[in-house]
Amino acid sequence: MFGLYSPPRRPQYNGAIEAGIGSLKSRIERRAAWEGHPEVWNAEDVEAARREANALARPRGGLGPTPETLWKSRERVATESRDQFRELVEIHRNRAMEEEGKSPSGVLLEQEARRMDRIALRRALVDHGDLLFKRGPIPLVIKSQKTVNITCGVHSTDAWPSNDLYYLHATRCKIDCRLRI
Repeated sequence: MFGLYSPPRRPQYNGAIEAGIGSLKSRIERRAAWEGHPEVWNAEDVEAARREANALARPRGGLGPTPETLWKSRERVATESRDQFRELVEIHRNRAMEEEGKSPSGVLLEQEARRMDRIALRRALVDHGDLLFKRGPIPLVIKSQKTVNITCGVHSTDAWPSNDLYYLHATRCKIDCRLRI
């Protein structure tokens, strides 16, 4: 097992974890309140919330499997595969250090070592076939409920030519409005 630390001041690396913790936190709070100690959590509350989330949550949609089902049906990693992966990580760590002009046998500051580990692990996961990058555009779809047509009673052609379509971006509510005047 490899520890993969986030870069400093980059909370977006932990987005999925933070979302999961938020869900778990509400389950723990509910459980602690049910047990009569809403302000103080204990290990039993945390464990019960974890079991509940794994048994009931459906992160892939209402008809999708629960985390518990996914975990039980996972493919076990063979010892040989783990050893190959460890070797790949070490190879890529050494390459990353050489690319940075550092000696693979040298001592690094903790932050530098973590950065080398992130580079090495990403490259090893790709080489091992466990991580795939799909390149290409990600289309931004604006759904109709987020677009509002506003018709205005202004008939003056001095300020605006009639029948033109103008866009007004309402920054506070983040809605694109089409203003037809």
